[in-house]
Amino acid sequence: MNNTAKHQNEHKNASATQKSFLKFIAGVIVLILLGLIFHYSQDKPPIAQKFFEDRKSPESYHEYKDNESAKKKAERNIFLQN
Repeated sequence: MNNTAKHQNEHKNASATQKSFLKFIAGVIVLILLGLIFHYSQDKPPIAQKFFEDRKSPESYHEYKDNESAKKKAERNIFLQN
């Protein structure tokens, strides 16, 4: 009879461990689902789109470089020589 009681006690412990493990897994799944819902429900600012709209075209860059003053060009060349 002692063996039967020991076996039942082990079964209870295993069952309790299984239940706590299932609760843990359910909690993790709920947190992941809440994170996904929050992530997809937020309106993301179009950072890349704004960057590409605001950047200058290559032609305007070359115009800017050509309009640079001679003094600035000379100063830059002096620093590049060192």
